[in-house]
Amino acid sequence: MRVLERMLDENEFLSEYGIRSLSKCHQHHPDRFDADGQVHTISYQPAESQSGLFGGNSNWRGPIWFPINYLLIESLQKFDYYYGDGLKVECPTGSGRLMTLGEVAGELSMRLIKLFMRNRDGARPFTAGSVSGRPILTGAI
Repeated sequence: MRVLERMLDENEFLSEYGIRSLSKCHQHHPDRFDADGQVHTISYQPAESQSGLFGGNSNWRGPIWFPINYLLIESLQKFDYYYGDGLKVECPTGSGRLMTLGEVAGELSMRLIKLFMRNRDGARPFTAGSVSGRPILTGAI
């Protein structure tokens, strides 16, 4: 349950569009570490990568990664099959709203779908913040 508490916290991993691959707390509090005289930083980068270390933007498409979200949703559904209505968690954390694990899986699915739905301006969130003109997962996450 403690993992779900952090995962479903909108100040950590839960976003409007699914589960982030890196906690949003790193946006204002990046982790820094020193190795062999070099300082390395892990920060929240919600759009295209700021580093060319791995070929520029070859693998980074924003903080929402579908494979991880898919595995989380599938796992929640399996646990819901086992626990059923007997287990409810707060979603989002701090909201007071209790959901079964199946309902949480449905909520995450709907948030992922919103990435591709057009807003009032006709734009889709997954293309927001693109520097290169290629579709990326949004920097607004």
